Amino acid sequence: MNKKKMILTSLASVAILGAAFVASQPVTVKAEVASASSTVEQAKIKVTEAEKKVQEAQKIYDEAQEKVQAKADAVRKIDEERQRINGEVQKAYLELAQAQKEKNENPRKQESLRKLKEADKKVDEVTKQQKAKNEEYTQKMSMPIPNVDPLLEKIRIETNKLKIAKQQLEKAKVAEKTEKEAKVKKLETELNQAREKVKKQAEEDKRNYPTNTLKTLELGIAESYVKVKEAELELAKEEAKEHQDEDAIKQAKADVESEKAKATELENTKTDREKAEKEEEAKKAKVEELKKEEKDNLEALKAALEKLEKEAEDSINAKNEITDKVKAIEEAKAVIGKEYLLKAIESGVITATQAAKELEHANNTLNDDSKAYDETKKLDAEEQKKIDEAAKKEASKPVVEKLTAIADDLAEKIEKLKKVAEKDKAVAEKKAQVVVAANKAKEAAEANLKAAQESGEDEATVKQAEKVVADLAEFLAKAQEDFDKFNEPLQAYIAEINRLTDEYNETLKDLEAAKKKEAEEPTQPAQPEKSAEQQAEEDYARRSEEEYNRLTQQQPPKTEKPAQPATPKTGWKQENGMWYFYNTDGSMATGWLQYNGSWYYLNANGSMATGWVKDGNTWYYLEASGAMKASQWFKVSDKWYYVNSNGAMATGWLQYNGSWYYLNSNGAMATGWLQYNGSWYYLNSNGAMAIGWLQYNGSWYYLNSNGAMVTGWAKVNGSWYYLNANGSMATGWVKDGDIWYYLEASGAMKASQWFKVSDKWYYVNGLGALAVNTTVDGYRVNANGEWV
Repeated sequence: MNKKKMILTSLASVAILGAAFVASQPVTVKAEVASASSTVEQAKIKVTEAEKKVQEAQKIYDEAQEKVQAKADAVRKIDEERQRINGEVQKAYLELAQAQKEKNENPRKQESLRKLKEADKKVDEVTKQQKAKNEEYTQKMSMPIPNVDPLLEKIRIETNKLKIAKQQLEKAKVAEKTEKEAKVKKLETELNQAREKVKKQAEEDKRNYPTNTLKTLELGIAESYVKVKEAELELAKEEAKEHQDEDAIKQAKADVESEKAKATELENTKTDREKAEKEEEAKKAKVEELKKEEKDNLEALKAALEKLEKEAEDSINAKNEITDKVKAIEEAKAVIGKEYLLKAIESGVITATQAAKELEHANNTLNDDSKAYDETKKLDAEEQKKIDEAAKKEASKPVVEKLTAIADDLAEKIEKLKKVAEKDKAVAEKKAQVVVAANKAKEAAEANLKAAQESGEDEATVKQAEKVVADLAEFLAKAQEDFDKFNEPLQAYIAEINRLTDEYNETLKDLEAAKKKEAEEPTQPAQPEKSAEQQAEEDYARRSEEEYNRLTQQQPPKTEKPAQPATPKTGWKQENGMWYFYNTDGSMATGWLQYNGSWYYLNANGSMATGWVKDGNTWYYLEASGAMKASQWFKVSDKWYYVNSNGAMATGWLQYNGSWYYLNSNGAMATGWLQYNGSWYYLNSNGAMAIGWLQYNGSWYYLNSNGAMVTGWAKVNGSWYYLNANGSMATGWVKDGDIWYYLEASGAMKASQWFKVSDKWYYVNGLGALAVNTTVDGYRVNANGEWV
């Protein structure tokens, strides 16, 4: 049983681990020779460089102009101060003249003297200020300023170069457009040719199906080539647009790679199927060869047994001492056992090929024994005794040799099946790689879709992303189906290898027991000397009887020695196509069984269960090997299920790797809209619960952090939105109670602003409420909120 498990683990685990070391070949889009595009890029670089030089020249000019302006501003300011002081000087001299006049008129009056002194002092002060300001003015005027004329010329030259560069760019764009349009035309022609090929292939399939199933696959390849050309055409059209959308081009390139990957997989599938069909034909030819060999051996065996019966009958008829010849002949035929042996072959106990080989070996042994006996007559009594003892031991030799031959034959069959399984395993590994790669691509596409939905991309972009997810989901399902188709025969080979391994181990046990019995069997006393003819007849009769007993699975003739009790069955045993487990005491196990780290379930009749099993109120799933699944997702009949660490099937809400999933009461993973406890939830195509914004069938919905669909008002990222009773996001005018609100195309509520709808102006306050029958900013709005 240990060897059986070793073989099973080796084949099954290698098939699984092989998928983890996938050396994926990157799918690339062949770059077209695009000289016009290169010219455009070079022209763009020249325009950028020219713009940079114009900007640099303009910057230098602006800096120089700033210096000129700074000097002018400073001179103007000083001159304004100078003019003000000049006015004060004139005023001071007038005041001095007036004071002098008063002093002359009243020379003895002290007040007149005081005023004259103050006026004289004032003149001294302002004249000093005037002198200082004049010096400052002269100094500022003498300061140099940049000459901007050369700088203006530099700007003119660089601007002219920029103009020429832009003209060259426009010419390059025209050439690029012409080239891209030609590329589009070329791809359209290739697409039409590919579609025509699909049409012809479909007509050929209709004529050949179902005689040649490969034709249908060739049609699929032709159709996939059409999709590749359609994707390439879409990419070429996007690249040919005057105002390119980088996201659209990126998506188009991804579509091209995706379609090319699918086309490559179909080509690989065709190659694998052709190879598998050739191998299957070779297997069938080998089976037919073995059938013919078995048929020939059966006919030869019948002839040999009939010959033995004839020889025995002739021998009995030739002996006068045998009185009841009819009875003796019947007994001899019974000993030969032709009918029993043929019945054993018919029931599958032994094959004709095995029986023929053993019969040939028995005859050879019999002849060798006869020759050895003739030689012993020439030896003395002591040597004769030794020879007799050796001959006695030789009698058990055929049993050991036969068991050895059976063991060798089983080992050979196991080895052949292992080679076949290894080939199928290689194919299954490739299919597993495709499943893993497709699943990763689907997860990436779903992440891309989610990002597009959350970032508020336009509807066309989101729909395109949804289409990619749907296409990859369909492709993944087909890849899984293709893998299962190759994996199921592999599991059948593994089961047959396990069965033969058990039989091989049992044969080895029987062989060891036979060898042990041979070694322990006591030496019999020497028998009186017999004639060679008598000895040969006795040996022949004894061997025939042993052969008869073994082939018909009867107990050997009773001896004085009591029969040994049969060794109880233990471990895994396959009986009538079903697996059973026997305990060490030989009793058959039922219920749950832990073996080599895995759990198995044995039905009430002891047979090993596979598939779904209900124990109490809990469901469990057992693989084809009988091992219970635990802590994993798995797919059955296009439905996904999850079992926990105890193997129990999960139902209801499940958190896994940071995401929430919902399993229906039958355990199947839910997708799409789900109503639970009065709230609506949305499960993506991979089953993960959506949160945040969701676009579905052209409408937007908002799911809170718990995944529940929101209705009514909701504040998201600082903006207010209104979700209708069915959860869809509202846009345009919305009336809540007696108040009107206006929601933009993005769904965000307008607030504290004037806005125009259908050539009419409206105003909403800070809460978003429409102003009616009032004046706002000096403007009057009527009962409908319209500015009048």
